[in-house]
Amino acid sequence: LSQYLETEHQRTKGAHTLFPVARLLQRAGLWPGELPPAIPAFVTIGTREDGLPLTTNVYTFLFYPLEDFGPTGALFYAAAVGLVCGWAYGWARTMRESPARLLVAGQVCTALALTFFVNKFNNTAWWYVLACTVAPFVVTRLKPHHASPA
Repeated sequence: LSQYLETEHQRTKGAHTLFPVARLLQRAGLWPGELPPAIPAFVTIGTREDGLPLTTNVYTFLFYPLEDFGPTGALFYAAAVGLVCGWAYGWARTMRESPARLLVAGQVCTALALTFFVNKFNNTAWWYVLACTVAPFVVTRLKPHHASPA
């Protein structure tokens, strides 16, 4: 993170943060621009005892919002993630018997717990899993209920 902050970067204006949506739109032919790479470039973070460079491409939870919005925007992004996670947890607690709410809260809390590895909230697979988890509950709710014949 310190190496990243020492260099200038061109802002991607939300392309990382909204990557799953932008990628879906791009594949549908509705996003005209280029997207940033889905996997960040490797950087040297040190040197091993044998003299070879030690590299990584796992930066920090803040890497993507820093790329998109800079340091101030990254702080607002972290606050927004915290608020959304808190809301999801509170939403699940208001109706504990709801399996959909428990599943959503569980996925959001798991993503939050794993953010020290990498930001899960802009991960395409995470959004697809979340959508597939919620889909059966949405379809069931939208399906008209007919009274059974007596």
